[in-house]
Amino acid sequence: MPVIGLIFFLLLGYYIFAVILLYIGLQKATPAANGELYTVSVIVSCHNEEQNIPQLLTALFNQDYPEDLLELILINDRSQDNTLILLNKARAVKKNMKVFTLQDLDKTFAPKKRAIDLGIHNASGDLIIITDADGRPGPQWIRTMAKNFETSTGMVIGYAPYYSSGIISHILALEYFSHAVVAAATAGLGFPLTCVGTNLAYRKSVYRELGGFGKYRYFHSGDDDLFLQRIRDESDWKINYAFQPESHVYNAPPGGFLQFFNQRLRYASKGFLYPWKISILLILAFLFNLQFVILGILGFIIPVFAGLFLVGIVIKVIAEGVLLRFARKKFGLEQRLWILPFLSLLHIPYVVFFALFAQILKFRWAGRTK
Repeated sequence: MPVIGLIFFLLLGYYIFAVILLYIGLQKATPAANGELYTVSVIVSCHNEEQNIPQLLTALFNQDYPEDLLELILINDRSQDNTLILLNKARAVKKNMKVFTLQDLDKTFAPKKRAIDLGIHNASGDLIIITDADGRPGPQWIRTMAKNFETSTGMVIGYAPYYSSGIISHILALEYFSHAVVAAATAGLGFPLTCVGTNLAYRKSVYRELGGFGKYRYFHSGDDDLFLQRIRDESDWKINYAFQPESHVYNAPPGGFLQFFNQRLRYASKGFLYPWKISILLILAFLFNLQFVILGILGFIIPVFAGLFLVGIVIKVIAEGVLLRFARKKFGLEQRLWILPFLSLLHIPYVVFFALFAQILKFRWAGRTK
């Protein structure tokens, strides 16, 4: 019992320390306001996206950015629907739009990374800004992302919130927001950990300097955060976070349990590809959540374990509530937190399950099993 109690308080102390660090990181992180106008190439990889193309193009065509400084590059990646037809129709009337097609697979290059690489090699802009076909940026998106590039900035991370219309989507939106908080806070600490490919920008010169995706080019995920690791660890470029609401790119949450399940397996499958420092943090986070599972089971037999479980949960909910409340103001959002206690409980088996099984189970993405 004393050993279990000691481990419990050590892991709880680690978690509280981590939350405090994230709070400090959010305080330090400030959006830039550079007035320089760059040449920009927006790149979108499209695989069977005929349902999303019309709204995507409307959002891109309505950008408040000088058209002579902007080009739109859309890659038709092996689509079997009307994606290419829709893209070609739009290209016929939009002078600053380019369309490229990939018709096969390359075993040495993951499909989405290959599509982005093709776009970058045909881009004329100094800045590469990337989103997904289901992304819905507002009219100030490009201008605001570009403002966050200072002289020393090589990458700008953006937020891609989920649309939230019901209880399930609200839970998913809050969980996804917590990922953005970690991304923003660690960027503020000078050691960014993650980002999302739905809203991401970097200098074309940085991509060339690093030789593209490098050793990660074969992996079917990580066109965003694994490339971030390369910029952070292999260059002197700074990575900024764009907090401004005008920079947000909304997208729909997973369309069902299977899509959610496969998406989270894909996210967690990169665990062993991160540098050892990050792997240690992930292992500690896993152990922190695993102890709650163990205490919860033992608590039905031994009351003292149930007491430790309840104490830990209360502290966890309070710490996360304080952090997310501050983050909500930092992002300029009206994110509702009433569901947080339930989400904190749900997050425990969620982390344990996906951390364990993402390295074993195969996932489906873009119609293929990985």
